[in-house]
Amino acid sequence: MGHKYYDILNVSQTCSKEELKKSYKKLAFEHHPDKGGDPEKFKEISHAYEVLSDDDKRRQYDQLGDEGFQNGGGMPPHMDPNSIFEQFFGGMGGAGFHPFFGESMFNGQSQRRSRRKCRTVQHVIQISNRDAFFGGQRTLKISIQKRCFRCMTDCKNCQGKGNIHGMQRVGPFTTMTTQPCHVCQGSGQVVSGQSNCTECKGRGEYIEEKIIDLQIPKGVAIGHQIKFEGLGEQPHLENDIAGDLIVELFVQPDPIFERDGLDLIYKQKISFKESIIGKNIQVPHYEEMITVDVSEFGIIQPNKKYLIINKGMESNGKRGHLILKFSIDYPIKPLSDEMKKKLENLLNQL
Repeated sequence: MGHKYYDILNVSQTCSKEELKKSYKKLAFEHHPDKGGDPEKFKEISHAYEVLSDDDKRRQYDQLGDEGFQNGGGMPPHMDPNSIFEQFFGGMGGAGFHPFFGESMFNGQSQRRSRRKCRTVQHVIQISNRDAFFGGQRTLKISIQKRCFRCMTDCKNCQGKGNIHGMQRVGPFTTMTTQPCHVCQGSGQVVSGQSNCTECKGRGEYIEEKIIDLQIPKGVAIGHQIKFEGLGEQPHLENDIAGDLIVELFVQPDPIFERDGLDLIYKQKISFKESIIGKNIQVPHYEEMITVDVSEFGIIQPNKKYLIINKGMESNGKRGHLILKFSIDYPIKPLSDEMKKKLENLLNQL
């Protein structure tokens, strides 16, 4: 006693209703006449599902087999296989099949995920404040990991369509769901390294070395960013857009100068005597050694700012200043009465 309806739907005789639905859905889509399928095959699939999806008919079919069931009943003459498809998909089959889903329902290209801009990659480069003062160019070598699109093949999980179709039942209604394939991320294709590929040597990806020229602007501040388009994360899918590379400049603290915007701050310790009578000091500036006569500033006050104009950083036509700040080493030895008297007389003359 044969039971070919189970074979037609590619299920076992002990299959559950969910397994039956899943198999019918797949076969109905595959053989639907609107998709170029064989109408007779579609009728056969629909007839088998109409019988096995009905508990009473299935019980009768299991008892009688193919021959007995066909002699005693089967699909009513008026039953249209499209109506089964329509009922199964909640009133969206038959004549309403194309207008609702459109050709894109079965067209992997039109339903695939839209182009995506890949992730931006950030890299920090350390430079000295001297480099920032003069500006200039630095050469960087970067390694970019790329997928080998020469080895692209259709995704087996979605048969190259990019989408996975499913069914969701809410109460008495059954609706169709369409989701991007998680294997190919909606592209319909995956990279499968081929041993004869000269690009990736069968690995499916390869490293590309690039040399880039990094322009360091004069007077650049910490955190300055330079963008290189297309050198960030590379596409995992052929139609995606490569991300960008952002190089951030970190200006290291200088052992000689502090920095405040475009101003350079130079700190010098002098004695109490030197703060009054003056002293020549040497400032090791980036451009040249600068000699400063402290007496030109008068009596030096601790931590006051003394400016040397236009000797700071330069940026976009603007120039900062060199700022001198002095700390004073005061004497700690007690003064005798005679020394106090002499000092008082001297200070009274100021």
